[in-house]
Amino acid sequence: MMSSIGRFRIASIAGLALLSAKEPVAAQTLYGTVVGLVEDSSGATVANVKLTVTNQGTGLTLVTQTDSNGSFTLLNVPTGIYDAKAELPGFKVQSRTDLAVTVN
Repeated sequence: MMSSIGRFRIASIAGLALLSAKEPVAAQTLYGTVVGLVEDSSGATVANVKLTVTNQGTGLTLVTQTDSNGSFTLLNVPTGIYDAKAELPGFKVQSRTDLAVTVN
């Protein structure tokens, strides 16, 4: 029987813009940061969970893993709408859709 990762939270999605440059540039790319916490059904944090986020528009896929406190951070994430998936052997896969990564 598989346990469930009870809570898969994106604690905050914050962004930052890389807009300062001494010389003019042809295009500017905007990035955000995805920060979250994974807990099991009892509220305990879960380490070593594989997190995959996929941009719905471009198909760009980024992967990270939770630390010993169940936290994760993805830096320099291009802005857009993402789907996220949390996976750990012995647990049911948890998914979230339509997560917006924006610039502050």
